Amino acid sequence: MLFYWLSVSRRFFRYKSVDSIYSVRLSCEAEVLETIMGKEERNCKKTGVMGEPKQEMKWLKAASKEIIECIKDAMNSLDMEEVERLIDMLLKAKNRKIFIVGMGRSGFVARAFALRLMNLGFNVYFLGETITPAAEKGDRLIAISGTGTTKMILTASSAAKDIGAKVIAVTSFPESPLGQLADLIVTVRGRTKSAKPVEEDYLARQLRGERAPLTPLGSIFENNTMVFLDSLVVELMHRMGRTEADLKRRHATIE
Repeated sequence: MLFYWLSVSRRFFRYKSVDSIYSVRLSCEAEVLETIMGKEERNCKKTGVMGEPKQEMKWLKAASKEIIECIKDAMNSLDMEEVERLIDMLLKAKNRKIFIVGMGRSGFVARAFALRLMNLGFNVYFLGETITPAAEKGDRLIAISGTGTTKMILTASSAAKDIGAKVIAVTSFPESPLGQLADLIVTVRGRTKSAKPVEEDYLARQLRGERAPLTPLGSIFENNTMVFLDSLVVELMHRMGRTEADLKRRHATIE
C-alpha cells in the first residue's frame, strides 16, 4: 500500500495543471482498489462465509452418490414376477376404481403416481381426499409404507379387504402387518426411518461393513419407490399404447 501512495505523490509533481493531477489521482485510486479487490477475491477462494474455511460440499456429494447407488440397488433387486402381477392387476382394473394411500413423504410419492395413472386414463383417487368415492368389491388399493406398520395405512387396507377390494402393498418389509393383509406385495428395498442395523455391537458392524445411511429417516425408501413407480408408468404407457401426447391431453389445463 505504501508503494502505491508514494507512486501517487511522485506522479502528482510531474503535472502542473489541476485537471492533470485529478486524472492521475483517479488512475492511482483505481489501481489501489483493483489491488485490494484482487486480494479479497483470492482470500474468498480460500475461505467461505464469514471467513470460515471453505467447504467442498462433501456431504452433499456423498449423499447424492449414496442416493443414486441405493436406487440402482433397489431397481436391480426388484422381483419382476411381483411387478408383472402388479401390472396385470392395474390393467384389469381399467373399469374399476384404484385408490392409492401413503402417509408423510410416502404420501407425496403416492400422489405423484396417482397423477400419472390419471394421465394414463385410470379411474384413480388418493385416499383421504373429500371427493374420494366409495370403494367396492374388485377395486384396487395401493398402499405405500416402507415399514409396513403405519397405523392409518393398516386401517385403510383392512377396510378395503373387508369390502372385497384387492390390496397391493409397496413396502420394504413383506412380513410386516401390511404385507400380511395384502393380496400382492411389491418389495422395494430401502432404509426406513425405523430400520435397525443387523448387528447392535459397533465393532461387529464395522467388521460386517454396516453403517447408517447419510440420508435421514425413510428418504431412501421414498426415493427408490418414486423412481420405481415413475419407471412403471413408462412400462404401462408402452403396454397400453399410450404416447406422451396422450398423457398431455389428460393433464391439468386449469392451473
